[in-house]
Amino acid sequence: MNNRIIIIAFLITCFSCKQVIKSTIQETYFPTLGNNYEEIVSKKFEDSLENGNWQYLKEDNLVKKGKYEDGYKIGLWDYNINNKIFKVFWETYNTGSLKINYPKNWSLRNIDNYLFYMTGIENTEDFFLLNKYNKAEFNINLDDYLKEAIIELNKKEEKVINYICIKLKSSSNRSAYYFRFDTKLNEEKSSYYAFYTEDDFFIYDCTLKINGQAKIINKEIFSAMIYSLAIDGNKLFYNNDSIISSSNVTIEDFN
Repeated sequence: MNNRIIIIAFLITCFSCKQVIKSTIQETYFPTLGNNYEEIVSKKFEDSLENGNWQYLKEDNLVKKGKYEDGYKIGLWDYNINNKIFKVFWETYNTGSLKINYPKNWSLRNIDNYLFYMTGIENTEDFFLLNKYNKAEFNINLDDYLKEAIIELNKKEEKVINYICIKLKSSSNRSAYYFRFDTKLNEEKSSYYAFYTEDDFFIYDCTLKINGQAKIINKEIFSAMIYSLAIDGNKLFYNNDSIISSSNVTIEDFN
């Protein structure tokens, strides 16, 4: 049990509350796996990876466009989401054992015990973190990880004012949980995006925290980073992966 508490220690600062509340965020969005919800109007595949200039349509409207190189976004991308215009300049972080897209205007940090950590350029309280945990070492599976996290969440003072939790299954038979939390402490609000998944050996945890009100582009950035993630040369999700099932769950399900 002590080991389990250790591996979710960082979550205590992210999603803490005194009591469980109802799931009140009304959204159908969750991180997109591959391109299953969009129509690609220009594309070029090389060895099953995206390359060259791409454009995406949703309901006949151009929602994003930019350039890929070997499956990773590069340079300036334009987004039109709900008639709001955003621009993101994408970079690629690559250590050989870890490769991931990230927004250039965020700052990379070398933080012990994390595979990847970055903070917002305008607000250093904003962060994205990535870590993985050995399932055999901690004797834990994905549901156990979520349950232990929730136990700790209910002990803290920061109040969760609304949330949504979705259990996902991809076409490659990967299970995952997507969380959206909004919290409040002393009138200060924060928005969180979390994605937990597993393979045969590890649990992977990706968390994005935004200080203040959530913005539409946050979800797109979070989704793109998860989709780009490759560890030891293996991507968690590939371009032909799609979500084959999803179901809402409540925190109470894990109490």
